[in-house]
Parts: sequence; C-alpha cells; structure tokens
Amino acid sequence: MKGFYTWDEEDYRLDKNQMNTGLILSVKGIPYFDLDMEEYGSQNLRTARPGVNKCCLIVECDQIQEEMNISRGGLVDSETTDLFKKAVTEIFEKIESSDEYLKFRRIQEKRKTVESAGELGITKRKLESQQQKWVIYQRSKSEKPIKLTREPEYESDVLCLLWKLEALNALPFKEFQTLGYVGSGKKGGPDLITHFQEDEQSDLERYTPIEVESKFYNYIHHGHKPSQFPKIICWEIGKTPKITIKKTDKKYKNTAVKEGYQILIFSIRLMDGIKVIQREEFSKCGF
Repeated sequence: MKGFYTWDEEDYRLDKNQMNTGLILSVKGIPYFDLDMEEYGSQNLRTARPGVNKCCLIVECDQIQEEMNISRGGLVDSETTDLFKKAVTEIFEKIESSDEYLKFRRIQEKRKTVESAGELGITKRKLESQQQKWVIYQRSKSEKPIKLTREPEYESDVLCLLWKLEALNALPFKEFQTLGYVGSGKKGGPDLITHFQEDEQSDLERYTPIEVESKFYNYIHHGHKPSQFPKIICWEIGKTPKITIKKTDKKYKNTAVKEGYQILIFSIRLMDGIKVIQREEFSKCGF
C-alpha cells in the first residue's frame, strides 16, 4: 500500500468525482476500482480521522487479478480474497497505531485550538471597541439602566438577551415562562417551549413553541412552517422582500401571512425600555 492522507484535500486536488480518493485497488500498475475502507480494516480513516475524501491510498496486488469482478467493481468471495483482506487489515492496523499517525491526528486538534483562540481574540477586541453597540434596559427614567449584552448578531445573542429580560420580568407579555430550550440541533423542532400569554385579553397558551431568530428573514430562510411555529421573537424585522409585514397597535408586534397562516412577530428592539448605545456612551448612562 502506498499513498497519503491529509487535512487539506483541496491542496492535492482530491475529489471523489475524480476517483482519486479512498482506497484504490491496483493490479500490475493499473488502478481498477475503489475498495470499502471500513470493510478492509480501516477504523479511523474510514470515518473522520481524516475520512475517505481526505486520503488517496493505492493497494497493489497482482495476485488478486483472478478474483476481480470488473463489471461489478469488486472482488469475488474466495480464499485468496480473504487473505488479501487480512493483509490490508494488518496494514491499516499498523498505520493507525503508529506514532506518525497519532501526530497527524493532533494537527487538526491544534489547528482548532489556534483558530478558537484567534476567534476569541477577535470577539474580545470587538467587545472592547468604542464602536461596539450594547443593549441596555431602563424600566423608568428614575431607575439606573441595566447593561444586558452586545447588540445581537446571531440567534444565540437573541436568546441571551431574551432570557435576561425574562429574568428581569421586563418582557411586555402577561406571561412568558421558558420551559425548555430545544435548539437548532433538533432538526425540525422549535427553539423554545414556553407558557405564553400575550396580554390580559389573550388566552394562556401552555407548552407553546416559539422560534427565535436574529432577524425575521431568517425564519423564512430556514423554512419554518407557520402551521407549527406561528410565533417568533427576533431582535429586529430586517429586510423581508418576499413577504408583507403589517404593523399592529403594539410597536414591537407585527404580523405576516404565509401559507394561509398568520405569523406573530415580536421585535425586542422595539420593546419599551430597550435602547442601543455605543461603549463611548457608557459614562452618560452611569456604567
């Protein structure tokens, strides 16, 4: 067996469509077809360390020629094939238990550590910047403002802000109680399960789903179904060229109709007591 595996497949133009990835059987110097790496003994290379598409391995064996089924792109079952598989398996065991391979695995871990440190540094510098915008909440002019979080950029920022406002009992709803966070990891599920009552004239909705987005456009972009998730809390509406947004008598509440269902959109940025300031304004607010 000869060849290589890498974390940077693009640098070597590895592409499964070019048939130059994975484990390739060669007889008398001619490559014929791919072999299943897992079937032939690879444990780590077959999955994600680094994976089929990040390696080009050629196993050369002239003695296996009589066992090839060219039309099916594989080997027939025979004693010779079993011996061949056993030999290839031993090679993979030797490779994947070698110090060189273990060092290779750590390359990606080190890269992630360096990348994470770099991203952390960028985030810190942005938070320390005088231009960084912050969300503050002030219940009344007589009370001191409360610094909540940076201006939301992502859904996670909105969740952070929402939960702080919930803890402060500062949301403009009669009832809002987070019961569970489902999160984006659950495909097709809502972000939050809540007890929700919009105002005194509304019914208390128990165990109701609520979507959370940085901008309402993301709700449309992510393909959420209004029939399942008709309520959304977002930081701001944003641009929505493909759907008509209608205002209501509450400045923070808008509605839209999609697939015959009404969507209720609550924008945190427009709620009473919410204000966005830059760091340079902190001293004016008493921070």
